[in-house]
Amino acid sequence: MKERLTRLTAYTEALEASPDAAVKAQGTPARALLKKYEKASTAKTQARTALQGTLDELGPAAVAVAEALWDVHLAALYAHRRQPLTARKYFDYASLPNRVYPKKQTAAAKTA
Repeated sequence: MKERLTRLTAYTEALEASPDAAVKAQGTPARALLKKYEKASTAKTQARTALQGTLDELGPAAVAVAEALWDVHLAALYAHRRQPLTARKYFDYASLPNRVYPKKQTAAAKTA
């Protein structure tokens, strides 16, 4: 990750320092893109650190669950490597039923 950021920074600086005006003009959008990349990379690192901290606080059982989920993901990716669209069902957590907060019943369903 750091190597990529270093390469992008060097590339941006080379664009900005170019004697050719057309090339130099591309330095401004490249710098904006680099700033967005740095921000996203920082957010990703912070999220990863927070997740690891949470798993550490929850203890070995939570780590075991996370590792089991990771194994399922890897197995699904391998099993569907030639049909990647099929593997999406293994990663679509939004479509899974929510066991913590079941859907609220409507007033009509409650009286029935």
